[in-house]
Amino acid sequence: MILAALGQAVPATRPGRDAAAIEKLYGMGAADFFKLPEVQGRIRKDSVDLVLLEVAVFQQTNRERAVHNLPALKHSWAMQLMARQHSDEMVKLQYFEHESPAAGNRTLADRLKNVGLVNVTAGENIAVLPAKEMGSGTYIVKEGPDGGELLIDEVTRKPIDYYAYEGLAKAALEQWMNSPSHRKNILDKRFVFLGVGGARGPYDKGQDSIYLTQNFTATVNAGESKARGTLVPEAK
Repeated sequence: MILAALGQAVPATRPGRDAAAIEKLYGMGAADFFKLPEVQGRIRKDSVDLVLLEVAVFQQTNRERAVHNLPALKHSWAMQLMARQHSDEMVKLQYFEHESPAAGNRTLADRLKNVGLVNVTAGENIAVLPAKEMGSGTYIVKEGPDGGELLIDEVTRKPIDYYAYEGLAKAALEQWMNSPSHRKNILDKRFVFLGVGGARGPYDKGQDSIYLTQNFTATVNAGESKARGTLVPEAK
């Protein structure tokens, strides 16, 4: 997993999931959310439910804050839009940095301004993980039943599968919490709102990967409604 603190386009929402359904997922407590069968389902070779992934990372973040007796962060549509756009841009332009090569998105302050926020307390974490579980990190490559590539963990001798949504969220938070700068953002008492944005695409030598961005802020404004409509067009 690659981290930093401060490709392939995928659908923004699962067909049929409207804004109200998405808000219900964010409004659930982590304990109830992680009981949902779909959260235990795995990312597929040809698709990923971005909304489910983003909510899983959001809920796992609040799990970590609860361990440290901190209040749960609230979902922000503007932060989610900002995070989704940054992850998507990193995939499309094949870079992994907080500083964007695209004019107008260069810095965190630029991206905040793009969603209507200026001079606010904010933070950002980014990460990229392989779409398949990392296991021990060493693999044996075999031919699978379908003729495709099958990876076997060299230590456990078990097949390496795609992450389940909860498993991916846990892997991301474990790595962020083990990094002082990322941990500081996650446990910062000043932050009230969080948006998580994901994207899927190649990394390094073309490895199928999941890019994640967390955007934190102490305040939001009327831009929430516009961001909601951008992420879920039928919400306009």
